[in-house]
Parts: sequence; C-alpha cells; structure tokens
Amino acid sequence: MFSKAINAVRRIRELVRELRGVREERDQAQREKARLEQENQRLREEIDKLKKELEAVQRAARRQAAPFSRGKRKKNAKAPGRKPGAKYGKQYNRPIPDHVDEEISVAAPEKCPRCGGPLTIERMEEQYQEEIIRRTKVRRFHIPICRCACCEQRVQGGTRCKPPMRWGRQRCKWGQRR
Repeated sequence: MFSKAINAVRRIRELVRELRGVREERDQAQREKARLEQENQRLREEIDKLKKELEAVQRAARRQAAPFSRGKRKKNAKAPGRKPGAKYGKQYNRPIPDHVDEEISVAAPEKCPRCGGPLTIERMEEQYQEEIIRRTKVRRFHIPICRCACCEQRVQGGTRCKPPMRWGRQRCKWGQRR
C-alpha cells in the first residue's frame, strides 16, 4: 500500500510538472498571438495607407496637366526668373576680334516702317560676325541707328548678308572627317 502511495505522489508530481509546462506553452502562445495581432494591425494600416497613395497617384495620372497643381509648394520658394541688377550674375561679352576680313556698310532705311515718316541718323554702331566652325572670316558691319521724326520709333538698318546654313564636311582637330 505504501508503494501505491509513492506511485500516486510521483504521478501527482509528474502531472504538476506537465501542468506547468502546458501553462508555460499556453502563456507563450498567448504572447505570440498578441504579437501577431499587433503586427497584423500594423500591416493592415500600412496596406490602407498604400492603397490611398495608389488611388491618389492613379487619379493624378488621369488628370490634364494645365489646370492642376503639381503637389505641395515649397514654404520658402525663390522667385522665378533671373534676378535684376547685380544679382543677375557676371555679365560677359565676347572680345572684339583682333582682325577683320571684310567691312560691310549697311544702308539706312529710307523711311519709317511704322508711319512712313523721315528718319534721322542718331549714331553708327559696329557689329561683328565670326564664322564659328572655320574661324577664318570675320565681318564688321557698320549699322546706322535712326529715329523717326514723326513717331519717335527707333529704326535700325539691316542687311541680307548671312553665313551659309550648311557647312559641308569639315575636318576636326584630329584629322578625321565628320
């Protein structure tokens, strides 16, 4: 009878150990379940957010470009265009060529193109034209700047002298043909 009691005590201890193990597993499963539920909730929120972004992008793609905005504006945006005065940047003019191959005097217009009135010459200006590809020919034009006596409009003399539009095949500095 004593052995039955010992066996019963051993059996109870085994059951208690087994119960502790089962409780531990249950607690661990509950913690895992809570973690998975939180992750599931986070992923659902992310999916909803991404769906909204996708819909917004698809709507924007269907719109016409002109009357709609391009999105959020910058808070401290700079004014568009070039800045006036010293803020414009460094001014640059090409230097006057050291030699001139051809001098062309341009005739002043006979009458004002606007009103047909008489013109008075105010000054003569020089304009240089240099062939870009060959750099062999430099032309200097003497252009009269006139003013109409009737409508006070500025009128400038002109010429039809222009460089050729197509140069043909040129040799580049390495000697190969283009």
